Amino acid sequence: MMSTETRLIIQRTFDAPPELVWRAWTEREHLLHWLCPKDFEVLFADVDLRSGGAWRSGMRAPDGNEYIACGTYREVREPHRLVFTHTWEKNVLEPHAETIVTVTLKSVNAAQTEMTFEQVGFATIDSRDSHRGGWSEAFDNLQAHLARAIKSPSHSSSTTDNDGRFSMPKPEKVNVATPSDHEIQITREFDAPRERVFEAWTTPSILKKWMFGPDGHSLETCEIDLRVGGKLRYVWHLPDGGEMGLSGEFREVNPPERLVHTELFDPDWAGGETKVTTAFTAQADRTRVDIIVRYNSRDARETALQSPMAEGMEMGFARLERLLGAKVSTYVLDAGL
Repeated sequence: MMSTETRLIIQRTFDAPPELVWRAWTEREHLLHWLCPKDFEVLFADVDLRSGGAWRSGMRAPDGNEYIACGTYREVREPHRLVFTHTWEKNVLEPHAETIVTVTLKSVNAAQTEMTFEQVGFATIDSRDSHRGGWSEAFDNLQAHLARAIKSPSHSSSTTDNDGRFSMPKPEKVNVATPSDHEIQITREFDAPRERVFEAWTTPSILKKWMFGPDGHSLETCEIDLRVGGKLRYVWHLPDGGEMGLSGEFREVNPPERLVHTELFDPDWAGGETKVTTAFTAQADRTRVDIIVRYNSRDARETALQSPMAEGMEMGFARLERLLGAKVSTYVLDAGL
């Protein structure tokens, strides 16, 4: 059992959604901007983000000394929980004890995240206190980096408008069309083979990593019986503590080319049951996905068009795109988490 005397806990609230804070913890491009104490310089950050994958980072102090830390990921649950080991590979001031770090992210609202950082297993209390100072300064860097990232035009997560109200980003890669008075067609391309895209669309453990729309939401229930007549059930948890559910039935299953299923939301905002046809078209090593949603009436279709449906879908598609862009070995292993 770990001694509570050598346990380090730091809590921070960041003005950024959980997805962005998660990316800051897990993507090299973000880590290079903050993973060091004040006035230090990050030299490199290598990440193999999967259970059993390795990480390694280096930094240089103002006096020229270099410090290298490394470890192994034990738990990867995007975007809420990250557990990894931490060992100093090169540090003249610290013993080489392996510690365990747990980072928990909780949505406060659509634009804020509460982070709880816990590190256990220090060899001495002095070592724990030294790390407290280093991590606290690093989290100051993280806070500043997140503020810059929020303001960046390339940031694809939710933002706030000039009045400070929550607003959705414009979907840059989704094309929305209306082929009939009762239908909406959504088209999106992915830089991945059709088989992988179809798998990500129909595997519950993978769907939970990307199909939860705006930041602060989470897909807690995902049940799929992938056969004609099989049922599906999704339940999303919302930032305000509420829930939104969806039930349906598969009418056509033709891997990896086509899916047809029904959807009925609870509460029902779509004017009754809809029919969803999803086609996966191979284009060399890329895949075009065409989704046609057929509503019971033109009014129901218009209500959907006026909602932020496409924007929320694009936020999920952007997550999927990042998953598909990972190494094949990483993607397959993560599917079993």
